[in-house]
Amino acid sequence: DPVAAAMAALRHNVHYLGAIAQMASQQPVRTVAAVVSERGDVLLDKGSVLGSDLLERLAGHRLPVALDTLLSVDEPVGIGTLFVELNRLVAEHPLGRLLATDLGPQAVVLGQALRSMTWPEQAAFKMTVVRSQLPSLYEHSVLMAMVAGFLAIRAGWDDKQCARVMAAGLLHDVGMLYMSASWTNAEYRLTDRGRAHLSAHSITGSMVVQAMKVYPHSVEE
Repeated sequence: DPVAAAMAALRHNVHYLGAIAQMASQQPVRTVAAVVSERGDVLLDKGSVLGSDLLERLAGHRLPVALDTLLSVDEPVGIGTLFVELNRLVAEHPLGRLLATDLGPQAVVLGQALRSMTWPEQAAFKMTVVRSQLPSLYEHSVLMAMVAGFLAIRAGWDDKQCARVMAAGLLHDVGMLYMSASWTNAEYRLTDRGRAHLSAHSITGSMVVQAMKVYPHSVEE
């Protein structure tokens, strides 16, 4: 199954693992269970604090599960954190203010939908990596969740649909974690291979969401 193979390959993506290692050099990242390879080798004990040598420790090993399902970080991007960011954008960002002004009294629905949104620990961890390593993308992701919620409200969607589309907005660029961060440099010139990766990031993101196994197909799409 090429899709299953592609999803398995995401577990060993050097760019995402490198982003985790970089975050671990800036704040504590711990294992909540032992990290064991497919061959049964214990690579990291439970309770280990990750360091910048993460890629070296995992080199040559294949993991049976996604590494971030075995990790914890202080102050992850949970629902409360996202709610605070949404309110900051409403108060400070031109697009956030525009959305709230246009919605009027209905603007509270954005916060209500976000608070009722399905948000598993794996999504929280990935968005924590985004906030740490790609802060402009973090702000952009919350803004796109707000835009998605705005469109859903205007379309007359119910609360559950609004919550789902806001989750999709938040995670729509999560595939960017799985490609080189060089794309963030305005002076960097993409190679043909890099351009292909950039074009495919939404497909990568869809597979990442699918691997979480908590969202309906509509969110993956």
